[in-house]
Amino acid sequence: MTFWYHMYGGSTGRLNARLYQGSSGTTVFTKSGNQGNVWIRGSFSIPSTAKDFHVEFEGIRGTSFTGDIALDDIAFSSTCCINLKGVQPVSTCNILTTNFESQNENGWTNVFGDKFDWTRDNGGTSSFSTGPAIDHTYGNATG
Repeated sequence: MTFWYHMYGGSTGRLNARLYQGSSGTTVFTKSGNQGNVWIRGSFSIPSTAKDFHVEFEGIRGTSFTGDIALDDIAFSSTCCINLKGVQPVSTCNILTTNFESQNENGWTNVFGDKFDWTRDNGGTSSFSTGPAIDHTYGNATG
């Protein structure tokens, strides 16, 4: 699985990715703090034995509003085809990608009631020196 992340600002927290197989989750990626005003490629492997899984991205906020975390262009590829409920093993695979250009794309959802909420946005943030000014997919402020 590959994805692009942007973690910028003086009080940027932490980004975790967890792979759940059933109710058991394993942290497969973690990054903390200001990573600069750039998009960075992240990736991790999903075991070929995984039959029923889901991926969770967790953003943990920093100490103030001066740090943002963004995700874009999440892609699964393997020898299996992935649907929203898990995996159906087949001999060939279509790649499932999401670039968040439309609402509720491919079933990605935000968990509400916590201290960190994902929002769809474009063109930067209202706080100075945080967040990406452009998206990764199109490389512009309107994407």
